[in-house]
Amino acid sequence: MALVENEHRIRQALRQLAFEEAVRAHEDALRAADESTDFDPHEHIALLLELGHAQTRAGHLEDGKATCAQAAALARERKDAEMLARAALEHGTQLRFGRVDRELVALLEEALRALGPADTTLRARVMARLAAAQQPALDPDGPIAMAREAIAMARRLGDRPTLLDTLRNGGSAMVDLGDLDERVALDREHAALAEELGNPVEALRGNM
Repeated sequence: MALVENEHRIRQALRQLAFEEAVRAHEDALRAADESTDFDPHEHIALLLELGHAQTRAGHLEDGKATCAQAAALARERKDAEMLARAALEHGTQLRFGRVDRELVALLEEALRALGPADTTLRARVMARLAAAQQPALDPDGPIAMAREAIAMARRLGDRPTLLDTLRNGGSAMVDLGDLDERVALDREHAALAEELGNPVEALRGNM
């Protein structure tokens, strides 16, 4: 019953954008899970990622990263490539220009290896985020090539939310470093696709 009640509080808090309340609700849910003898480890990781998401949105960036690192450690123990990738992506939610976060880069690289070479939406997203995380690089062409590959993969998969995500992060890998005409074309596509998908924040980001 405690878990059900907490799930209701979580959904309600997120709908109201009350991220501080969402953090508290997720913390309560995790405590209830710790007291349970039959809680699914996969669900435990998922709950940690939801907590990390809420912490980041509430402005607690370091707490959010620490929670995602905890989720990544559990996923690593279970050899769960999908959850490891999701932990890496949530860890890297915030784009920080001009500074390379080595911890984030290492986690994204590990997730990419765990996912394997096949085209998947998660692989495309991780590749694009890794490309952005590696900049500014001594040789910027490497991350730019990775960004192009991630965007191309998203196009092959035909998943529009994934394409939007790769355009956002792949474009970030090219800021001030890539070909201007290519960047402008990708930014315009980013803004147009965001508008089609009803995402005004990403539309604004693309236009900026």
